[in-house]
Amino acid sequence: MIEQYSGGNPMLIAWECGPGHPCQSVFDEASLRMAEELTQQFREQEHIVEVLSPANAPILVPSEGGFEIRHLVEQGEIASDAGELSRLAQDDPLWVGELVSEDGEVGVLIIQPND
Repeated sequence: MIEQYSGGNPMLIAWECGPGHPCQSVFDEASLRMAEELTQQFREQEHIVEVLSPANAPILVPSEGGFEIRHLVEQGEIASDAGELSRLAQDDPLWVGELVSEDGEVGVLIIQPND
């Protein structure tokens, strides 16, 4: 794709959860593990600048100092409070409609190739 279109434009890869699929929600363990694995595999590619997915996208969480940035997958493991983090993500307009569908059954990897 990069050779044909010169890169620069993001590529989107979507997957679906729900009845008949191996995950019920994008926020399920199976879905997050798959997203994390693909994120890491794409990041290793020479022509990929960045990969954003539900596994590694930032979630702003209130904290004593104002807020902190968390992720559903941290240091290769699903966060112990992933349920709470996923609820925050589902209320975040930067997530809904961009990385996940409103019902949480469709997720997207955003892959940014270099120019």
